[in-house]
Amino acid sequence: MGAAPLLLSLWLSDSSWVKVVLFEGRILKSLTLEYRDSWRVQARGDSLLVNGELKDELVVWGSGGKRITLPDGTRRTYPGKIIVRAEKGRLRVLNVVSIADYLASVVAAEMGQAPIEALKAQAVLSRTLLFKTLLEKGRAISDHENFQVYRGLGPLFPEAAEAVRSTANLVLAYKGKLVQVYFHAACGGVLASARDVWGTKHPPYIRTGVDSVCLGDTAQFWEKRIRW
Repeated sequence: MGAAPLLLSLWLSDSSWVKVVLFEGRILKSLTLEYRDSWRVQARGDSLLVNGELKDELVVWGSGGKRITLPDGTRRTYPGKIIVRAEKGRLRVLNVVSIADYLASVVAAEMGQAPIEALKAQAVLSRTLLFKTLLEKGRAISDHENFQVYRGLGPLFPEAAEAVRSTANLVLAYKGKLVQVYFHAACGGVLASARDVWGTKHPPYIRTGVDSVCLGDTAQFWEKRIRW
């Protein structure tokens, strides 16, 4: 197994675009979108109320970040194109963004500050997971932990973008096919088999057993004292 130029699909590369579902798992009925102007958006059945005017959808694009503010005060800024639609009284927010920009944000959010070689490894893993999902399912992806964490421009730092640039279009393959990628914040000190966790066949290229790195990570241990 090794990193290799993408040969499986000539139409998919870091310069391609990906559609990301933003705020996955949250029930949104209103938001404010800002980019050279400001739009107050509310869901009205399958239509939008945009600054008091009914519309089928709101599309905002152009260079620079587009800031979205939710009613609870959450604020995030995104590159690329923002599309807002309504479905059954709820807002659906999409971000159409270049894969290179998407991956830089994912690497920053998933790993944070780390040595550049570690960031490069994360970039290759995240790209492999993304390409495999797009090739097999061909749909909009989630910004949530159930796929990969994507928070737009907020978590970005230069080294994350450099890690993506220096590994451009590199993926992990095994016997000519993209590998199944798994990664986590902390393994608890032991890497379990996919068969034990999900009941699926365990890939031959993923090792199991004690993980000394996780064992040495004191941040994953916690203690709570309860008085009664």
